[in-house]
Amino acid sequence: MLLLALWMLAWAVARKFFRQRNTSRTSQPKRILFVAVGGLGDALMIIPVVRLLREAEPDAEITLATASNSAGKEIYAALPALYNRLEIYDAEPKSWHEAMQQNRQWIERDFDEVLVSYISSFGIFYVLPALVSGTRQRIMLVDEHYMRSFYQWLFSEARVLNRKAERRSEIEMHSDLLSSGLGGLGITATPDRTWTLPVRDAAKLAATEWLKSQSLWDAAGQQAARFVLVHAGSFQQQDYKRYPVEKYAAVIDALWLRGFKAVVIGTPAERESFERLRSLCTAPLTACFGLELFTVCAIIEHAALFIGNDSGLGHLSILFNRPTVRIFGPSYYYGFRAWKPGPFKDVFQPLECTPCLRLAILETKGLNAYTCGHRACLADISARTVLEAVADVLPEKIFASSP
Repeated sequence: MLLLALWMLAWAVARKFFRQRNTSRTSQPKRILFVAVGGLGDALMIIPVVRLLREAEPDAEITLATASNSAGKEIYAALPALYNRLEIYDAEPKSWHEAMQQNRQWIERDFDEVLVSYISSFGIFYVLPALVSGTRQRIMLVDEHYMRSFYQWLFSEARVLNRKAERRSEIEMHSDLLSSGLGGLGITATPDRTWTLPVRDAAKLAATEWLKSQSLWDAAGQQAARFVLVHAGSFQQQDYKRYPVEKYAAVIDALWLRGFKAVVIGTPAERESFERLRSLCTAPLTACFGLELFTVCAIIEHAALFIGNDSGLGHLSILFNRPTVRIFGPSYYYGFRAWKPGPFKDVFQPLECTPCLRLAILETKGLNAYTCGHRACLADISARTVLEAVADVLPEKIFASSP
């Protein structure tokens, strides 16, 4: 795999010097490639910008590309009006032949503009489709990226984000791709953050049937029981985002005493969070793992409250306007904080060392999400603080006095 990556990198460098433009065809309609890098949460930040691009360039042929291992691909597929073509490419091709065949297709498309959503820790496999696809490519880079200088040289234009100083949302950052500041499209309008995601009737029915099967449905009132949806897990590679499970247990028990049933949600790989919570909670828990994404969306729509770590599920809860409390630790809070008005609150400690998640690269102070010895950004957030945030987002008063 390392040899393949080096070969692809050499190819990208060669393309920089020998890239040629097909001048025999007309420039209309404009062909635009938008490479959307990242997972579910990143997709929800990128969509308002792609919507803005579609509105500003209604006659352009827009290709939206994302990696096969991205959860965002299902979200993009549900919004076909945003693009002319959705490309799912293999971010980690298994062989040289596969890499050649895949990227030859990108070369032949001959795009007028290539836009790459911000690159944090993503490597050459993610950006090669952009490098080989046209003469003019723009990329977003974070200032701490270990290959920042190289990518700045390799791409036609680059916008470098000083994330600690700018403290802007990911939506605003991605909007820079469309502005004249990157020498390109000159689109300066503000993206619409009030969009919604269509959930098909089949997914809504599946969610209702699941709730009934778990005794979470009020047949008389034809509505869901009052439940809190808890996402206490994370991808294994992102365990630094996890709020201590014993504090989640204290929050769940306090809400159970006030009439909330508890549903612990996540991917099948995160089920251990349920087992740990079950051993600590007095409240009975319901497990919700491995359901199809849009069934999960429909379940979120029924939830009275969502509490979770920094994750795509928290973004979905905000998207569907559910009362939402998210708990941030070492990750980049400023880019993913609540991105529209509503019953949402983020719990975050602005310590001097946070956010310290910097692509597994040590900051000058020597702190990093993987090597930090204290993890105080999460450990020092009390269950009481989380419950106070819950009281702020719920429409009714659930505590007779301070929690």
